Amino acid sequence: MKIVLFVGLPKTATTFFELNLFPELDENEVIFNPPLMEKLSYLLDTKNDLKDNDINNFKSEVAALARKNNNKILLVVNEHLGYWDWLPDPKIGSERTKSLFPDAKILISLRFQRDWLLSLYKHSIDTGGGYGGIKRFLDYKNGSFQSKGGKIEYNDIGYRDIVVDVFNINWHLFVNCFIEKYGRESVQVMFFENFLENKISFTENLCRTIGIMSEIPMLSFHKKINRSPSALSCIICELQRAVILKLRIKPRSIQEWNEIVKKNKLSRSISGNKKSFKYLCKVTYYVLTKAPLQFFLKLLDELIYIDWNLLNRNKMDSNLIKIYQTMNKDLLEILDEAKIPARYIKS
Repeated sequence: MKIVLFVGLPKTATTFFELNLFPELDENEVIFNPPLMEKLSYLLDTKNDLKDNDINNFKSEVAALARKNNNKILLVVNEHLGYWDWLPDPKIGSERTKSLFPDAKILISLRFQRDWLLSLYKHSIDTGGGYGGIKRFLDYKNGSFQSKGGKIEYNDIGYRDIVVDVFNINWHLFVNCFIEKYGRESVQVMFFENFLENKISFTENLCRTIGIMSEIPMLSFHKKINRSPSALSCIICELQRAVILKLRIKPRSIQEWNEIVKKNKLSRSISGNKKSFKYLCKVTYYVLTKAPLQFFLKLLDELIYIDWNLLNRNKMDSNLIKIYQTMNKDLLEILDEAKIPARYIKS
């Protein structure tokens, strides 16, 4: 059985393919994220002290799956194979991945770091962050980015404070960690920019790289899957965070809201004839008493998506571009220049 590990990165269309393409692949050819892979959440968590027995038991189960599916492809999509919490951690991630999957093909999808960080910041807003704004998120002070390693902290009333060290967002290091573990021929790198340029061609290349020879399912690329909140929504969240933090008011829990939605089967997709008065009253009650600000901002973004470049303040944008175009020249050591989008290395 051929094993293919799609290690992300997040914010590079992985969720789109995970929801729309991979589940539709021919089951006679591909096994996509079988139940066994649910154990990866524990096995990949760098806070857990794994024992040899944990790793060996998992490998034994993978081997048993392989014996039953000798001619199939096991496709595992998990962004935590090289990444944990909010920051890339390729040294530990690649080592732990190698211990779990000694022989595998690695797929990595990259995105220009400046764009990736902006998308990551918006995602942090969408999941309860936003304390201190994007300047704090990127640790930008007195006209320059700090290099202090970054941090993730929670205060006593539940505010998540994320500070990124922009100098640690190094794609050469990320890719090379996997090359050192698996070999150059077993590591394939794709670029999110190519997906934006030609979604159909990117999808076809992705499937062929995985090893899929059957017909590729037709996809609708018009679906807005996992779209980041608009700049307007981010600013509103930042203001809300500043005010209620000063008043020491605990924000409504996004996790609790998601659990309420799941438990009570709250959905706008339910047809009109099934929306009884009782059901509508229940929805109204939970929305008014439990829904976090992000819920209402999603509705706003669906009505009118007002966006602008949040990095166009205090020269953050131009400084980030210079940092990463210099840093990314190291990619030329391991990748063909013709395959790297120009903006990664050229001003």
